Amino acid sequence: MSKAQSIARLKMLKEKGRLYVAYSRYCDWLKIGFTSKPVRHRIEGINRQYADFAPFSLVGSVESTWAAEQQLHRCLFAFRRQRRGLTLELYPAVTPLVRRVQAILRDGYWDRLNRDDTCDLVHWAMRTARAPLNDIELDIAIERFDEERSAA
Repeated sequence: MSKAQSIARLKMLKEKGRLYVAYSRYCDWLKIGFTSKPVRHRIEGINRQYADFAPFSLVGSVESTWAAEQQLHRCLFAFRRQRRGLTLELYPAVTPLVRRVQAILRDGYWDRLNRDDTCDLVHWAMRTARAPLNDIELDIAIERFDEERSAA
């Protein structure tokens, strides 16, 4: 990696932008992302990128960095256990997860977590994603998606 690439990568990792959360059309999926551009432009982009789930509506956004957003995705991985095509970057909008991201949005800033907080969030996600009611909500979201795809 060249020195210029290293500087660009460090800038990307630490550059401030917005961590955003958006609901899919039926509010059954969440898109968590990061942008250094205006959030409304990113929402327009995800409406094109995830047309089968569009339109998306913004839940909210907070100042953050790309590295912090990537860490959040790794922590919430248990909710993405159904790695299927277009749902790869989407999370089922189960109530506990919605509440958790709403709390993140209320804080006004999302930064990288320390080791203990990271472990706590990972363990919470693993426990919560396996809860029976959350499994049912995920199944409903996937079933609705599959039905719409087959009807198209």
